Amino acid sequence: MEIDDSTIARVFSFDEHLKGSEKTRFYRKLYGYRSVIKGKLYHYSGLADEIVCFYLGKSIIATPNYFTEKLRKFFRDWSKVSVIEFDAILPNQERWNAIDKHVLGLKIEFLSGTSILINEIENLLELLSSGRENLGPSEEEKAVIVVKAVKEIVQYDWTDGKEYSKKILERIQPITSLISK
Repeated sequence: MEIDDSTIARVFSFDEHLKGSEKTRFYRKLYGYRSVIKGKLYHYSGLADEIVCFYLGKSIIATPNYFTEKLRKFFRDWSKVSVIEFDAILPNQERWNAIDKHVLGLKIEFLSGTSILINEIENLLELLSSGRENLGPSEEEKAVIVVKAVKEIVQYDWTDGKEYSKKILERIQPITSLISK
């Protein structure tokens, strides 16, 4: 395993001293929650849905250094929560899985609405594999936003040798080359 600053995890171990609705609010803001209303399932995101993280337990979260400040800010807002931070080295596969989970659920905004990044990558690749040589205006807008989102992901890749970045950049290469024409 290659060890450098980009592969080290920042671990947050916390102990909450909250009760009742305050405790519920804390966990919902951190982990998000699901609710069923009139038979329809709703998902409300928490901070953990917005960052790359790996759960080592209910109250232990590991994240790449890129997201450390977001977690610190979150915990600072909760005076009845004590937090200990430390660096750790996690197995590469665990770091890969954490990024992959984040990417699989990553929402991106278009003029036409919100979508999931991985779905848009697959939709664009399907269009290109059908022999299309250029994209329409709305498809091109999506392609530009998809490529921008992937380039942001590359910034917080914490896999050994940036393996995840290499794989996802290779995957979107047909999209990238089309919009750079």
